[in-house]
Amino acid sequence: MNRCHIKNVSRHGATRVVAWGVAPCYTSRMQEFPRTFVTFIGAAQHNPDVTPRRYTLTQAGAAGSVAVAVGDVFDYAALLSPRTQMVRDELTAELGRDEGGRPELHVHCHVSGVKVAPPFSDPTWRAQIFEAALPIALSAIHWADRDFYRRHPEYNRARVLVHFHAQEQELDRLAAYGWLGEYALDEEDTP
Repeated sequence: MNRCHIKNVSRHGATRVVAWGVAPCYTSRMQEFPRTFVTFIGAAQHNPDVTPRRYTLTQAGAAGSVAVAVGDVFDYAALLSPRTQMVRDELTAELGRDEGGRPELHVHCHVSGVKVAPPFSDPTWRAQIFEAALPIALSAIHWADRDFYRRHPEYNRARVLVHFHAQEQELDRLAAYGWLGEYALDEEDTP
């Protein structure tokens, strides 16, 4: 299992933080970049270039730490953990190609429509948390799989499409979040 740790990563004058969870302390100006744990699962353990690629982001124990699983399958053990089931702050993403052969990253987050513990269940609040954390989460995905993106730079041009799943019509939407390469950390920012 590969594990990585990064700290104090700055970009555009603000320290970036990977903090995937629903704690009300989200900020892009935190002084510490929490730990990011990367695990390669499924066929990605043996074939570093397997596609399509699936990413699972969950909170990793301590507040502010994030676990990123990279593979040809989602990390169902992480998705079914009691903490993830209670808070439902996970993010899943799939990197593939559209009908025209252009790379796309489809990201999914559950704003409502799933069972969530009451303190974390307000859909408007959850939508705001996901929106605030998405750029950070996308940077974590790119950083976790940076060797793949170096070998396959065409995927840096993957269009990022975020599916906000909600029962409320105004919150259930698909949003474009630019290109995946826009979320790459600068070379000097990586550990």
